[in-house]
Amino acid sequence: MERGRISDLKLLILAPIGIVLALYGYIGSFNRLLGDTFCSYAMAERLGLLRSMWFWRIIWSGRYTAYAVDWVTMKLFGAKYVPFFIPVILILWVAINVGTVYLLIKPDSISKNNFQLALILGITSVFLILTNSPTLEQSFFWLDGFRAYTLPIMLLPAYLSLYIICSNRIRSKISLIISSMTVFALFFISGGLSETISIFQFVVILFLIAYVWIIERPAALEKNSITLIAGLLGAITSILVIITAPGNHVRQSFFPPPPGVFDLLRISFSGYIIFLNGIIETPEKVLGIIGGLLVSIWAGNAYNAEIKQTGKKALLFFPGAFLLSFSCFPPGVYGYGEPPPDRVLIISVFAIVVFLMLTGFIAGNALRQKLINTNNAGNLLFITAVLLVAISAWANASDLYSSRSIYIDFAKKWDAVDTLILKAKSEGKKVVNIPDMSNWAGLDQPSENPKHYMTECYSGFYGIQVFGPP
Repeated sequence: MERGRISDLKLLILAPIGIVLALYGYIGSFNRLLGDTFCSYAMAERLGLLRSMWFWRIIWSGRYTAYAVDWVTMKLFGAKYVPFFIPVILILWVAINVGTVYLLIKPDSISKNNFQLALILGITSVFLILTNSPTLEQSFFWLDGFRAYTLPIMLLPAYLSLYIICSNRIRSKISLIISSMTVFALFFISGGLSETISIFQFVVILFLIAYVWIIERPAALEKNSITLIAGLLGAITSILVIITAPGNHVRQSFFPPPPGVFDLLRISFSGYIIFLNGIIETPEKVLGIIGGLLVSIWAGNAYNAEIKQTGKKALLFFPGAFLLSFSCFPPGVYGYGEPPPDRVLIISVFAIVVFLMLTGFIAGNALRQKLINTNNAGNLLFITAVLLVAISAWANASDLYSSRSIYIDFAKKWDAVDTLILKAKSEGKKVVNIPDMSNWAGLDQPSENPKHYMTECYSGFYGIQVFGPP
């Protein structure tokens, strides 16, 4: 029997995780258009792709890709198809993460374990990101929040998968140039989703460049370094395009002036400590993180290949988890004058989860190399991990299931109001009054003020003057 062979019973760890992810999909099926998405859809429909991107750049911000995504989402997920959005996204997200892990570990080992390891690690990573992120109502379920903060952390692993698939084909100067131009374009595209992700991916690429030079010590520039530099240039270009948007001045007028350097760092560090405490002081979150780390250690121990320079790599990845997660705070503080909104922090959670799991995998493989018989240690690690993950999953599943009525009730109300507005429009009425539309995401709603932006958003979307309550 192959040393470290994974029993199919190990896949049972996916049962509690799968239940939680299924509940996210179930609750997502009651999703509806909310808040600014009414404006995003209305302007995308009215102006088209390029004109809507230019319109928002002039009057609000330079998030060029975000507004392009609005147009695509409007075309693919009109109001009646929004309930399908989150279930589809969850399936796609899991597939991306599983595929990326599989491609990372496949070249070094032909073991049959690889797909099972990828399945466990990929699905666990999605579970940990979702269950440890604050305010998923605004960063995941809400369409505008999703495309600014969750979509980019789906794209980054997808970029890595694409590079792994294509890297072996980079054998000439022409193919290297094409590869570099593609990487530049990809990071330029993802950088336009939000200010935070443009800075975050810049820091991530800098970290990876340092990693390549510390671990691989190339004598000269080679394809990995050149490709990363191309990505860095793409990230820098995205930052420049965003910060030069005329609409930034309009948006910034709603917030205090940016703080000085020392205040910016002080506020950022203070906010970051509060963010970490929010994880540490929540039992189901910290148990999930520890469980995920143990899963990664077990997976590295079960991996049938030897990872080189485990010590150096672990010493880079472990602090990298916190350095990269912190990088999300200064941009938010600069824009808001205070720590960024909770919806932004799903990017920080992504950095912590990914790099802690990488550290755990490397540590587990180092343990395998040092011990003659690691089966007992591996089994103990796995059993402990299953218990911790199951406890975390149970707590999260209970919270999700108990909150389902909030989403179901609002969906019924939204559908009724949608019917009311469409009926008034079909009858040729000029004005329609709707009830209070307070929602589970805490986003603004129409009022009796015709100049209130949400009143204008609803009215623009439906093509009839919509008034909310006083």
